[in-house]
Amino acid sequence: MKFAKYNNFWWRYDENTPLNKAKLINLVGGYSTGNDITNCEIAEAESFEDLDWNGTDILNDKYATGWLDRHGKFYGCEYRSHSMQAELVHHSSRRELEKKGWIHIGQDMFYGKQLAQYFGDYENGVMPTDAQMMYLAKHKSIDAGYVLRAYELGNREKARIYEQKLKESEQKQPNCDDEELM
Repeated sequence: MKFAKYNNFWWRYDENTPLNKAKLINLVGGYSTGNDITNCEIAEAESFEDLDWNGTDILNDKYATGWLDRHGKFYGCEYRSHSMQAELVHHSSRRELEKKGWIHIGQDMFYGKQLAQYFGDYENGVMPTDAQMMYLAKHKSIDAGYVLRAYELGNREKARIYEQKLKESEQKQPNCDDEELM
């Protein structure tokens, strides 16, 4: 299939339409007609998941909202695109990332400020990592109250055991993608 990067998003391109009046189909089958994509990037892929989403609204560090992984690496996305990023970039559901201990950095719709939320699997020792806490400490504009409470009140011993298991797993599989482990 062919895809066109149009308006900061990948769309499936209907090859039966000319580039200057293209029919574009989105992720859920909705479409837009009459689009001029003559100067847009065109790519071939099997599915939306196989595309490089870097630089789009789904994966772009220009956004202050996004996901913070276990290593403290931030993946920015437009404030309504967390679920799409989870699926298209990290090949997980939003809930799976949360259970693995990724921090959701969203936007408080009432006050308009950034808000970090943490929904880790506490019973299995999935707590915020030191790397995540350091990231949040550096970015003072993010309200991290929920994460701080999880970090302070959680079972740190279980968290240390969990982190050690992750490190051992990474050492056994040096060629695997960190995102799949986290």
